[in-house]
Amino acid sequence: MYEWLTTFRFPLQPDPHAAYSYVLPLVTDRAIGFEVTGDLPYAAWTEWMVYTGLGDAAKPFASIEGNAITPEQGSVNTFTAGTKVLAPDRAFRLLVVPNGTDTSSLPGDLADVPADNIMPSPTDGNGKTFVIANRVYNAFPGYNLGGAAGPTDTAFPVVRAVDLTTGEGVDCSRLTVAPPGVSAPPSEMPTPQAKPGRVLTLADGSRFGPGPGSTGSKGTGMEYAPPYDPDRIEFTRPPLLPGADVSSVPPPDSCAGYLGAAISPDRIGLIRIPKVPHWFDTKNLGPDSTFVQEQATYVSLTQYGASVSTYAPGRPATASIANDEFQVDADGGSTIVIWPRSLTAQQRQQVFDLARQQGWVLMQGGEAGPEATANLFLRMKGTSPSYQGGFTPTPDRAGVPCYFDDHQKDTTWSTVTGQKYVATAASIGGAAPQGVNCSNVQAFLGGACLSDLKQYIASTGGSYS
Repeated sequence: MYEWLTTFRFPLQPDPHAAYSYVLPLVTDRAIGFEVTGDLPYAAWTEWMVYTGLGDAAKPFASIEGNAITPEQGSVNTFTAGTKVLAPDRAFRLLVVPNGTDTSSLPGDLADVPADNIMPSPTDGNGKTFVIANRVYNAFPGYNLGGAAGPTDTAFPVVRAVDLTTGEGVDCSRLTVAPPGVSAPPSEMPTPQAKPGRVLTLADGSRFGPGPGSTGSKGTGMEYAPPYDPDRIEFTRPPLLPGADVSSVPPPDSCAGYLGAAISPDRIGLIRIPKVPHWFDTKNLGPDSTFVQEQATYVSLTQYGASVSTYAPGRPATASIANDEFQVDADGGSTIVIWPRSLTAQQRQQVFDLARQQGWVLMQGGEAGPEATANLFLRMKGTSPSYQGGFTPTPDRAGVPCYFDDHQKDTTWSTVTGQKYVATAASIGGAAPQGVNCSNVQAFLGGACLSDLKQYIASTGGSYS
């Protein structure tokens, strides 16, 4: 199942700069595994994960990032530092086996799968669904969102069910709840754009999409950002939601690996990231270009909410930006203008003209509803463990404090309170996104809102530049 989206709505939906692909097998008491074969994607970052189920049951069970995959003999891992990222020989193979399987004597060529490339799958609940998920971020120019097709006509990886006692392939039609023909194969995906996602009814009656943790909203308000100062845009780390991608299993803490904030649906938002992390630049790759571990491999900012938003690069109507779309200025920072849909045509033009004059990024705001506030999410993928602007903790950095580590009984984002949990220069330095909601359009046009933003950043120990 391929959810490669350029339109999006709720925060559970993926980043439109990424391709999310899924296999939905059933837990079985038979010795059945799932073999993944193909070429590493022509992209900046990728990851494979196994989840315990769908919806609220979509808990991380196993994961392997692209740079940890051992390539096939004669191939290279293009996600490791110093390796040519356009190397044609990039084949890999993964094997997903029931947890506890003895992999020391696998039959046939399954025995050749490197131990590091073997992932466990759940064994509890015969007949229950689990998920094998692949994420690809920032495909190279000319390739589709999954890092396939393109000038090399590279096929997207395939997954087949295998009998772990014989090594032979088996019919997987009875081993999945995905209905036949639910999504176009990647060879039919446009380059570089993608199709809108949809919610599907599976064979067991459950709903799927987009994403393993998203099975249709029940209006519970799980995606309400915490009620901080309404005049400020304050970023915190949400809880680990079902279907979230994590940097390791078990995750480093009880929070998501991204930052989120509520945006006013009827006021202009002005946000500053004083020092945007250096990302792995994929714009001008050549035959000798090698992978470089920058501060982050990829960074994006995406607006979600109750209304449908669209990725429209270079246009004010876009609701997502990534990497060079941040329009980093001479100080190494980026200023982003979130304009509400309620502006008149004249007001929009005035706002657009000033933003362009200043070199600021324009993004269309979202709308609030019964399932979610208008939420803005800042993501980073493939951060260097020593990069002090990273959101999640590593042995070399503290990251942004996780509220849900300190409050184990709380499970909803709206319960987060306390300035300790807001991203500021005190926790992640100049990488901290901070913003204000302008009191009115004139405050934005006349400079009062910019002055408020600078004062707010300074009050927390940071600097606008």
